[in-house]
Order: sequence, then C-alpha cells, then structure tokens
Amino acid sequence: MLKTIRGKLLVSFSILILLTLLIGGIGINTARIINNNYTGLLEDDVEQVNHLENVMILQGQIVAGIRGFLLYEDDAYIETVDNEQQQLHDILTTLQTMVHKEYEPAVQTILDAATLYTTNSDQILTNLTNEARLNEVLAIGTEANEKLLSETLALKDQIEADLAEHNNELNAITTKSLWFIAGALVVTLLASLVITYVANRGISPPVIATTRTIEEMAKGNLNIAPLDVKAEGELGAMATAVNTLLQTWNSVVRKMEHSATELAAQSEELSASAEQSLASSEMVAQAAEQNMTTSETQANYILQSIDSLHEVGEGIDQIAESNEEMLQAATTMRSLVHEGVDVVHEVSTHMTAIDTTIGESTSIMEVMAKRAVEIEEVSALITGISEQTNLLALNAAIEAARAGENGKGFAVVADEVRKLAEESKQSAARIETMIQDVRQAAEQAVQSIQTGQATVAEGLNRSAASRDVFTTIEQSVDDVNGRVETVSAAVQQIQAMASEVLRSTNQLQDLAQQSANTAQDTGAATEQQLAAMQQISASTQSLANVAQDLQDEVTQFQLR
Repeated sequence: MLKTIRGKLLVSFSILILLTLLIGGIGINTARIINNNYTGLLEDDVEQVNHLENVMILQGQIVAGIRGFLLYEDDAYIETVDNEQQQLHDILTTLQTMVHKEYEPAVQTILDAATLYTTNSDQILTNLTNEARLNEVLAIGTEANEKLLSETLALKDQIEADLAEHNNELNAITTKSLWFIAGALVVTLLASLVITYVANRGISPPVIATTRTIEEMAKGNLNIAPLDVKAEGELGAMATAVNTLLQTWNSVVRKMEHSATELAAQSEELSASAEQSLASSEMVAQAAEQNMTTSETQANYILQSIDSLHEVGEGIDQIAESNEEMLQAATTMRSLVHEGVDVVHEVSTHMTAIDTTIGESTSIMEVMAKRAVEIEEVSALITGISEQTNLLALNAAIEAARAGENGKGFAVVADEVRKLAEESKQSAARIETMIQDVRQAAEQAVQSIQTGQATVAEGLNRSAASRDVFTTIEQSVDDVNGRVETVSAAVQQIQAMASEVLRSTNQLQDLAQQSANTAQDTGAATEQQLAAMQQISASTQSLANVAQDLQDEVTQFQLR
C-alpha cells in the first residue's frame, strides 16, 4: 500500500487523525477526572460553611429573643426561641455527620455550648424575680454564647481554608493539563511536518525528473539518459512509460534519417539516368511517351511522400501537446498537495480553540472565588450587627434595672434592636443573591466545556475534508496516466507513417529503374524525348530538395 501515492497519503493523514483523536480524548478524560474528584469536595465545603453561618445567625436570633423576653416579658419570644434552638440543634446534628473526623470534636464543642446556653436560658426564665441569680445566669449565658460563636467562627475559618486548598489543587491540575495538551499539540505539529516532508520527498523528485525529461524531448533533445526507475506504483509506471517513449522517438528519428539519406542517393542516381537518356537519340516516340507517363507517376509518389512527412510533423506536435497536458496534470497534483497541507493547519487551529475554551472555564472559576470572598464580607457584617445587638440588649437590661417602673429608654433601645434585625435580614438576602451568582458562574463553566467539545468535532470535520482533497489528487494522477497512453498512440502513428514514406520511396526507385531501361531500349532521342527528360531532371531536383529538407528536419533532433 505504501508503494502508491494514494497509499502514502492515506497512511500519513491517518496518523495525523489518530494523534488528533488521542489529544482530544486525553483532554476530555482530564476534564471528567477533575469534575468527579473536586466537584463533590467543593460542594461539601461550601455547604458546611453555609451551615456554620446559619448556626451563627440562629444563635444571634436566640440571644435577641431572650433579650426581648427580658425587656417585654412577651411569651411569643419564648416560642420563637424554642423553635430557633431546635433548628440550631438540627443543623449541628447534620453538620456532625458531614464534617471530617478531625473536625468532629469542634462540632461537639459547639453543640455542648449550645446545649449549655439552652439550659442557661431555661434558668433565666425561672429566676426572673431573683436579681442576683439572674445576673449570675446572664453571665454564664454570655460566656456560653461567646464560646459558641468563637468555636463556630474558628471551625468556619478551618473549613474555608480547606476550600481554598482544594481550589488551589484544582487550579494546579488544570494548569498541568493545559501544559500537557499544549505539548501534545506541539508534538502533533512536528509529526505533521515530518510526515509532510517524507511524503513530499517520496513524490516530488520522481515527478520533477519526469517533467525535465519530457521538456527536453519537447525541445528535440533525444540525447538524454533514461530515467532511473526506483519508485513503484503510479510514479514508477509513469517513468517507465516516458523511457519507452524516449526509446521509441530515437528509433523513429533514426529511421527517418536513414530514409532521407537513401532518398538523396536515389535522387542522384535518377539524375544520372536522366543525363544518359538525354545523350540517347535512338528512342522512339512510344518510349518517350512511356517515360513521360513514368515521370508523372514518380511525381505523384513524391507528393505522397511529402504529405506523409507533413503527417509525421502533426504526430510530433500531438506528442508535444500531450506532454504539456501531462505536465499541467502534475502541476495540479502539487497544488492539491499544498491544499491538503492547508487543511491540516486548519485542524491545528481548531484544536487551539480547545485551549481558549478551557481558559474561559478558568476565568469563570475565578469569578466564583470572588463571589465567595464577598459572601465572607457579608457574613462578617452580620456578625458585627449581632454583636451590636447584644450590646444594645445588655444596655437595655441595665437601664431597666436602674429605672425600675419608670424606664422609658426601652422604646429607644427596642427600636435600635429592630433596625439591626432589619439590617441582618438584608445581609442574608445579599448572601442568597451572591450564592445564585456562584451557581450561574458554574453553569457558564459547563457551557464553556460544551463549546470545547463542539470545537473538537469541528476539527474532525476538517480532517474529513483533507481526505476529500487527496482523493482529488488520486484523480489527477489517473489523468496523467491517460495522457501517457495518448502519447504512446501518437508514437505508433508516427511509426506507421514512417513505413509509408519508405514504401513510397521504394516505388519511386522502381519507376526510376523502369525509366532507365526504357531509355536504353530506344535507339534515338527526339525533341519530344528531350523535353520529357528535362521534366524528369526537374523532378529529380525537386526530389533532392525534399530529401534535403527531410534531412534538415531530422538534424533538429539530438540522438543518442
């Protein structure tokens, strides 16, 4: 299969297509591994952070509810606090099943602090009339609340650090994958250059050598060495056909040269016979008439010889035209080869688009990271508001203890508490909006990966186009073979016409001999015989001129 042009091209581009498919498969497999290994980790870390933030928010609401009950003695606060404490306990229980083993003690500590605060809250409700005991219980509750918040914040920082570490690992793997794909593309490009060079080296030299030989033959130079037939397949067959054509032309031209020499010699002999006939005077009128008839016949055969020589020239012109068409077919083949190279470069361009698509995915992941930072800032704001709420509630309690029944500062403090609660709700809404932005960014990342897959499919389509181009190259080679067959047919026609020239010349020689014998049979020469012999002399001179012209035409060819 490698011995033919079609086989060489099919094997070369099959290798390129396999390399392209291999790179695409590696890229898709890498993306799948990254998605399987890190998507779950990142989602778990984000969910744990959200649970811890909800713990801090619920604890702040519980503290605010207890402060509100102390201020207003409204049982609705107690019901709200009970619900929030149950939610807090459920979240901590869920969180305890999600975190890694190394974080389970920290979650247990937070759960113990929440339980202590719940117990302390119950004691606050039972010791409202005992001011000393109430202050003691409030101090214990404040300590439990601070411990719960500090432990929660510390655990949240640790999980966020894990999230950042996982994100860094994901970026490192992505970078390595990009470098690997880039290296594979470079290797593919080098392989395509090597394959193109090898294929061109196996096709171009035989075609160039054959073209040069045909150009020399068209110029009339037949004194050239035959082509060294080393290639096999279509190129070897074409070189063999050109060698056969060169050998045939040499044989035909040699025969034409030999025929022209013989024709010149025969014309000289005919001229000598005419002079002898002019010296005769004993030829009768009948012999003279016969000589005249013979001379006319000779003239006709000579004209036929001239026509045959013209046909020989037309055959040679046809050979030159066929050779020119064969050269054009070879040029077309080279153009198609260049077009195939352009298609391969286009495949490389589409594979580069895969790299761009992955870059877009990286940018989207960076946006997600920025959103996470903003979420952290909002969480800090909520924490600050909660602390301010605690201070205001504490001040309100102190103020109530001092003022007794006349405490009018409760309304002001309560209004501040409600404002801070409203700000907490707005911050929570901002957190929800930012989380939605993070989800949208993840969806954009998925779309970007799909775009990369479409680009790989386009690269495969371009590879199919390259196969169509080289099918056209195969058709051009077949056209060259057809032109070579035309050249062989023209050579056969030249051989047939050369035989016709030789046969006409032999007939002319017979007629000249018959004319000489008739001249010997006549005994005397008359004026009519003299005129006839002058005509014969003129005809022989014309024949000599034709022979000279034929020799001149033959000398234009350089024979081996």
